Amino acid sequence: MNYSVRKLDEEHYLEFFETTTSSGEGTELGDWLQTKAREYQKLHRSVVWIMGDADDPEDVIGYFTLSGYQITGGSLTKRLRSGIEPSQTHPAHLLGKFALRTEGQGKGMGELLMLEVFRKYRDVVAISGSRFLCLHVRNKELEKYYDERYGFSTVSDGDGYPKLMVISTEAVLDLLCRVEEGSKENYPS
Repeated sequence: MNYSVRKLDEEHYLEFFETTTSSGEGTELGDWLQTKAREYQKLHRSVVWIMGDADDPEDVIGYFTLSGYQITGGSLTKRLRSGIEPSQTHPAHLLGKFALRTEGQGKGMGELLMLEVFRKYRDVVAISGSRFLCLHVRNKELEKYYDERYGFSTVSDGDGYPKLMVISTEAVLDLLCRVEEGSKENYPS
């Protein structure tokens, strides 16, 4: 499928976007897109990126949001904290929302959408400092997926959810370089 990714605008049809997992979870991500996305973007709380079919880009296949974020050195593992004092805060970006339309799930579109997240993040770090891309996961299944598939590391303490996960800017740039050069070697799988 050919697709396009662009910033949310008035032309996008949000009313029909529904997303749920096989267990019936996730409806809040569809509700958020329909009721809050335009407001959040207008107030500069986040930028909403829409993936649409190239032939009908206003029809939403999936979406994600990116916004500025800060992370303290003390919340990072020793490996990730290299050169960072525990008391210092560092610039980061938050992947706040990430969702695919229900009928688009299980067809490889999630991987394409995540690659677009990484590409937009690369664009951001070219003009503004950011050490990490962060996200919150709400269950162990998602935590395992983001770790094994993309190399995110859990940095939250405790057993409860949501948990904070991060990937370094260097790791994102390296992954994109390998993908764009056509090499799947060492690509998280």
